[in-house]
Amino acid sequence: MSAAGPVVWREKTGVVRRCASRAPFLCALFLLLPGVGGAVDMACDGVEQGGAQAHAAWLGHRVDALREALHHPYGEGAMDAVVALGRDSRYYVMVRGWLGFQLQADLSIVEARQGDVPADLAARIAFLRRAIRAIDLE
Repeated sequence: MSAAGPVVWREKTGVVRRCASRAPFLCALFLLLPGVGGAVDMACDGVEQGGAQAHAAWLGHRVDALREALHHPYGEGAMDAVVALGRDSRYYVMVRGWLGFQLQADLSIVEARQGDVPADLAARIAFLRRAIRAIDLE
């Protein structure tokens, strides 16, 4: 917009139009388009809903396995649970972030205790470092 007001332009007919007058129409159009697209998507939900629910259940089991691996780092299959989800490119960022934040939290506890580290905390720190290396070096 210029200091004199909205930009004015003339069509071939000589009618003066203000560009700002189109803004509400365009906003309404963009607001309505997702609704139209959603109506089309809703018709297909019955077909894809079962697959989405199955994938959500699969992911939930993987996340639970990862949580258990962090609680029991030397348990059977702990590293496999982390690597299985961490090497999936769709979930790498989530897993890497989770491991990184857990490692930072554990190192902060070690620092606050001034070196008095319980064995389970030391085991988890070692496990986190190995797990991060394992998924980073795919």
